Amino acid sequence: MNSHFKNYEEQLYRFSILYMMFGYIEHELRRRTVVTLSNLAKEKGYAWWFQLIPERRNSRVLIRKAIKLNRGSKDGFEYLLPFTFWRNLFIRENFTNLWIPALHKIFEGIEEAKRHEKFKDVCAKIKAAHEIRNRLAHYNFRDSRKFEDERADLAYLIQALQSPAEKFS
Repeated sequence: MNSHFKNYEEQLYRFSILYMMFGYIEHELRRRTVVTLSNLAKEKGYAWWFQLIPERRNSRVLIRKAIKLNRGSKDGFEYLLPFTFWRNLFIRENFTNLWIPALHKIFEGIEEAKRHEKFKDVCAKIKAAHEIRNRLAHYNFRDSRKFEDERADLAYLIQALQSPAEKFS
């Protein structure tokens, strides 16, 4: 077997590990965000969680598209939203309106998650996860960082998304 093929196989193996890690993050982030924002929406008197989402970064367009793809139903349309939508919830502008009242709660594995420093850490890791996801989806071997660094970024989010009970089971 030539070294080029062996290197390619090694890259694919590493990609598969990162992609599985990312899959857990995306699934849990989507699920927990909807539940948490639904609770906040009820408190504020809104019918739907997505009514809390600020009019930024194409969010309303993505929501309308996903609902349309979901045959007009607002139930379960969140599975049709791209990761870009979820990533854009974790930007500086959403610290006071989304993070403080609700989003910090989905990161049960972070002590004092409400703090601004923790918010910045989560934002940076979600941004890194999004970049990793895009690179993986396009089989971009060239722009990868060290595998251990990318795995550490994803592991941070996985740990942050785990409740204390999940950590030890």
